[in-house]
Amino acid sequence: MKALFLDTGYVIALEAVDDQHHLDADKHWSNLLKALPPLVTTTYVINEVATFFNSRNRHAKAVEIVNRLISSSSVQLIHVGEKWVYDKFVGRVEVFLIWRYNLIAL
Repeated sequence: MKALFLDTGYVIALEAVDDQHHLDADKHWSNLLKALPPLVTTTYVINEVATFFNSRNRHAKAVEIVNRLISSSSVQLIHVGEKWVYDKFVGRVEVFLIWRYNLIAL
């Protein structure tokens, strides 16, 4: 089974009942729970989610979500740091940008 990446927007939509995509995300999550795939997220996502809720004076919610994500046995947390970014993307980003903006024919 393929892993599911928990991105910032998805986590926020799940957790913020006032989010415009909350109902869709909640329905999707309910269906996923029937056969939960491996879940993956990054420290960047956790930081973004915490910042989102903290910036809206919802510190307790931010702490709750972060604690659930980092303590869950169902979520693989990838610690993204300078070395990880360098190892994964240096030498590849330029090619992606060139392809993405059609600067050369691939």
